[in-house]
Amino acid sequence: MSLMGALNSAISSLHANSQALSNVSDNLANSNTTAYKSTSTSFSSLVAGSANTSSGGVISNSRSNVTQQGLQAATSNATDLAIEGDGFFVVTDGTMSYYTRNGEFQVDEEGYLTNGDYYLMGWATDENGKIAGGTSEDSLRTIDIDSLQSSVDPTSEVNMQANLPADANGPTTTNTAATITTSLNSAISADSGETVAFDINGTTITLTGGAGNTIEVADIVTAINAQTATTGVTASTDADGNLTLTSSATGSAAEITIDNVTGTGASVAGSDLSTLGITDTGGDSTETVNGTSTTTDGDTYETTFEVFDSLGTSSTVTVTWEKTAANSWQMTFGDPVGVNGNVIGTSSTDPVTVTFNSDGTLASTSADPSFSVSGWTTGAADSTIDLGLGTVGNSDGLTQYASDEDDPQIEVKSIIQDGQAYGSLSSVEIGDDGSVTAFFDNGEERVIYKIAVSTFPNSNGLSEKSNGIYARSSSSGNSTLHIAGQGGAGSINGGYLESSTVDTSREFSSMLSAQQAYSASSQIMSTASSMFDKLLEAVR
Repeated sequence: MSLMGALNSAISSLHANSQALSNVSDNLANSNTTAYKSTSTSFSSLVAGSANTSSGGVISNSRSNVTQQGLQAATSNATDLAIEGDGFFVVTDGTMSYYTRNGEFQVDEEGYLTNGDYYLMGWATDENGKIAGGTSEDSLRTIDIDSLQSSVDPTSEVNMQANLPADANGPTTTNTAATITTSLNSAISADSGETVAFDINGTTITLTGGAGNTIEVADIVTAINAQTATTGVTASTDADGNLTLTSSATGSAAEITIDNVTGTGASVAGSDLSTLGITDTGGDSTETVNGTSTTTDGDTYETTFEVFDSLGTSSTVTVTWEKTAANSWQMTFGDPVGVNGNVIGTSSTDPVTVTFNSDGTLASTSADPSFSVSGWTTGAADSTIDLGLGTVGNSDGLTQYASDEDDPQIEVKSIIQDGQAYGSLSSVEIGDDGSVTAFFDNGEERVIYKIAVSTFPNSNGLSEKSNGIYARSSSSGNSTLHIAGQGGAGSINGGYLESSTVDTSREFSSMLSAQQAYSASSQIMSTASSMFDKLLEAVR
């Protein structure tokens, strides 16, 4: 090798190590850049000339390690995304598709998920969260969070879990006897042989005047009581001495009938026999008195639940629970009341009967328990709402156990209805399979897109652009689209970002190596220059 060859080698070294230092500089500058892939420098020897006179040199090549994955760091933004494994997000600038692992996506003012000037792409889903239209590249759409609105579902089913107190009071019945209190409180004038007769419940009672030419009240009491077994009526006098008749039986079936009051003889004819309790004499008037039977309803309780009509209007329905017998209850439903306190529909249904087993589990309900609402003032369609009260023989719905309280109450564990009002978007969440789930403030949640993950035969052959964006090239090969986590594609972690792959300690080491090689090459150039100067001096 000649001096000129040494000089050429030193110059090539200066250029190669300048390139290496430039890569180190880029790497260190992007040590905190999301999903940045560090660039390494490789060196190759350069030989020119024959084996005996060849001069050496070096060339450098930059290589971006696109397939190297950085660590994932949690963030507070649900739309920050990181791919764990192989693959890239598909984005577009509106004209072409590009690829990136930089998942710093934000919802812009129009509802699109964007990263700078690029829009994230995915497949739209149907109402069941399944991809609609296939997983081809032509089916990809820019993800627009605001493109879908909440749905409205009328209530069609209400499921209840509650305990009805076994120690609640059932209905009670109070029965009273039939009673007639007459105004007869003194003796009836009746000469010896004269008679007074009357029928009590079809049995004739006859009394005959005796000593003193009278029939005493006590004699009438004795005569009536002598027929109690037949008439079912006993006689007595009250505190004022009035003749009082009382039935032996009680309840509404108990009865006392007095009729056919007659008297024979002149003395009796002058007596006021109406004091026996009948307004007339002569057998043409009858007085009948019955006993009473009064039933007091069992304990009642009220619970409420919310329902929605077909327009999404919310209202409250009150359920009244009445204990009708031991282990038996009845449900009735009030009209739905709107948020302003006004009735906005009419509940129409037969009471629902619920019975329980001796162990407190559900024994039976009315067949297919439900209730209907018609005439919604909101203009909604009529509603039929099925009631889920539990499984017969189990305690998964309604039960009846003692409350052990002085004032027993129904313990409502849960009342779940399937209706919902119109809602506004409140947040989004992204699952590991790329499902974009929209959450609405009415409680609805729905998968609206699936984020696509693209893989390449040679990811290191992609053409790099600014902001972590890559474009397809002849070296990378064509992309293949996948659902995240399938077909070799990585899964997606929402709320995470991929960190830069730059190792600062390694970069500092590379920087020192490049500096030393650059300095050495500079020294060679200086030495070669001195030797040229000596040669020129010798020529002079």
